[in-house]
Amino acid sequence: MSTLVLEVIKGRRSVRSFKPDPIPEEHLKLILEAGLWAPSGGNAQPREFVLVRERQVIDKIRLFSPGLFGDLE
Repeated sequence: MSTLVLEVIKGRRSVRSFKPDPIPEEHLKLILEAGLWAPSGGNAQPREFVLVRERQVIDKIRLFSPGLFGDLE
């Protein structure tokens, strides 16, 4: 394993407080692409991504899973 990969893994942090700024479209595409390339057990690739942008929908999801989105302003 390369030293850079190990540094990135060790430096990962969970963020629970987010800025209200919208995420640029090109960043969202890169994040989703990274998810598609992530490994899966037995190469089953049981992935399904849902991109939710509407605040009303996010608020409804938070009713069922309050910690999922961290602290949104």
